[in-house]
Amino acid sequence: MKKDFNDIESKIIFYDELSEEERKEVDEILKTSKKYRDYFNQIRAIEDSLKKSQKVELADEDLLIRYVNYLREPREPDYDGRKLTREEITRIEALIEKNPLYRKRFEELQKELLELDTFLADSEIPDLEIGRSYLLLDIKDWLSERIKAVGERSEEWLVQLTSRRVLVPVAVVATVLLLVIFNPFLSHTQLTYSDLASLETTQISYLTRSTSETTLQMGVSQFNNGNYSQAIHTLEQLLSQPSNNINIPFTKYVCGLAYLYQVERSVKGNDYSTYTSEINKGITYLLSAAESTDNPRLLENINWYLGKAYLMLNDGSAALRYFEKVKEMKGRKSQEAIQLIPKIEKLLHSVQ
Repeated sequence: MKKDFNDIESKIIFYDELSEEERKEVDEILKTSKKYRDYFNQIRAIEDSLKKSQKVELADEDLLIRYVNYLREPREPDYDGRKLTREEITRIEALIEKNPLYRKRFEELQKELLELDTFLADSEIPDLEIGRSYLLLDIKDWLSERIKAVGERSEEWLVQLTSRRVLVPVAVVATVLLLVIFNPFLSHTQLTYSDLASLETTQISYLTRSTSETTLQMGVSQFNNGNYSQAIHTLEQLLSQPSNNINIPFTKYVCGLAYLYQVERSVKGNDYSTYTSEINKGITYLLSAAESTDNPRLLENINWYLGKAYLMLNDGSAALRYFEKVKEMKGRKSQEAIQLIPKIEKLLHSVQ
């Protein structure tokens, strides 16, 4: 919202927020008035001093984000399995108390997380949480049982309607209408492994922003924008560099997803047979991620997508093993796994 500045002193104080026309007005006054010119210089000097003395470093912001997550769920580790130490908590609390810029950023991060939780609750959209990294699953997966019967053309419309670029409430209404319109024309064809392999539209909101993770953040952003080949290139470059970064399992996980989603975008109909190499690369990264983490939420997601990947390869037995693991973990995907398992078992029995 634009501020209403009624006097020259206010305009000088909030000079950076003025419109171009208002700045020209202030500049003309400063040329002719020594009083206001001195006042302007004093304000600028104070602001420069504050910026130098209260600079928020990125490394400290990473701790600040972790602290916000800690306050939300003190017993839960972060997405990478790490927990704040008592010394780190004491340090960040002192910074929040003494430094207004830290306090302001702390409040912004709290609001950001609250808005995300409120959005998920109000929209009633299933969500998957890896520590503080969220995977928002859109309603295409949520309504997958009813959508399966919709024709191929309407399936394409549905993907467009429920993409990240469409407001979720609009997508919900449009999808329900689409299902109602096409309901009389639903077909009842036999399910295949390929039908069950379809991936939901996914977006990763990655909150950690320390300097060392700039490349990872870039890869996540490319993934979220649907630039899967670019995400693969960025993340594989990061993984090729010697590092003891604790986010390597998460990096491998996103890279594996990027391969699978690149295939999902490229496939014609449900024929995954020409993309075996890419699917296997995705599986390799997911398996490697699983070997290097003990985070239960990340492992749940890895097992889920390994199951999906083996469905793409028409390997029902392997897919079943991973969905059984998801079921046993009793996490947020367990109910979906429970629904998939009998369908896979039925397909396995039909080919024996």
